[in-house]
Amino acid sequence: MKTLHLSFTIMLSLGAIFPGTNVAFSQEMQSTQEYIQLIPLVPTENSNVTAIIRVFSLDIYCVNYTIDHVLSGHDLVLNIRTKANPEEKCPMPAESDIFLRQSIGQLGFGNYDVKLLINGTQKATTKLYVSQGEIEIISTGKYTDEQGDVHIVGDVKNTALYPVKLVQLDITFVNGDEIIADKKLYTTMAVLMPKTSSGFDLLVDSKNLEDMKYFVRATSFLKDTSEIQQGLKLSAIESSWQSFSGIGTVSGTIWNTANIDASQVKVVCVLYDKSGIRVLDSIFDYTNPPTIQSGQNGDFALSSHYPITSEFTAQCNAESPQLAISLTETVPEFAMPVLVYVAGLTVIIILFKIIPTNSKQSLNFMQRI
Repeated sequence: MKTLHLSFTIMLSLGAIFPGTNVAFSQEMQSTQEYIQLIPLVPTENSNVTAIIRVFSLDIYCVNYTIDHVLSGHDLVLNIRTKANPEEKCPMPAESDIFLRQSIGQLGFGNYDVKLLINGTQKATTKLYVSQGEIEIISTGKYTDEQGDVHIVGDVKNTALYPVKLVQLDITFVNGDEIIADKKLYTTMAVLMPKTSSGFDLLVDSKNLEDMKYFVRATSFLKDTSEIQQGLKLSAIESSWQSFSGIGTVSGTIWNTANIDASQVKVVCVLYDKSGIRVLDSIFDYTNPPTIQSGQNGDFALSSHYPITSEFTAQCNAESPQLAISLTETVPEFAMPVLVYVAGLTVIIILFKIIPTNSKQSLNFMQRI
């Protein structure tokens, strides 16, 4: 029988630095690293939590396996069971690594002790904190533009049943337990309708911060009481990747289905790696024409800020001062739901790899870019 060989990513706690504050940690990881992760890393009560495990395909392509979970109070146990494949010959896997997923569903407010078992043997533990807040940071990432400047990008979601505006983010750079710098910015979308998301992009303007560890948190937002009319519809959205240049493009059409004209129609797209875990880029532009009359449409074509090294998926949204999004069609689905965080409360997420000596060894969960 083959055995799943897993190592685990550590989410270091910064609760001592910012007591009473939720944080969303960088999710950049080495492409060859195996790990287990809960998505959202820091969910709200409105979030659908998914457990994700990445393993090398050679570990499981000739093995039958099942994954289940048991929730008892605030204890969550995930168990992977494997058994030998009776077939003598197994097809070689198309991918070098495989993502295993287990849907957990929604969890109530509070702290959860999470354990991973493989064939009944405990392999890792983590603490998960579920917040009562409503703003999630879905994922984060970094890229370097053509001028050599580093950007931190990410995706933010409104899980509330009402629109929010002026969603402010803090990106804090740390060295150990010391805060080196704190940067503030707003989401690219001015207003987030319920269950919609927006990208953000922070230019790292100090060279000493480019390789620094960082975490992200949403510090404030306002409930939008202006009763924005919905009427923009995204359709025929296509994403493509040019292997010779590495530039990713997203194109499509915005229809105005309302009875008023929409000016300055902006489209925001977040590009994820093909696994759907890490943000590669956050891009936006205005439609052509930028004003879309009632019953008419405008096209858009967005390009990544830098050469992307592989295929990607896209999550898009649109808005104008007069209208908000009402419908999205044919948007490529993520390989998995991906999320992290909400404003207001403390988060402590720590994963421990268990080794035969029963000592605890932490692994750096950030990829240096």
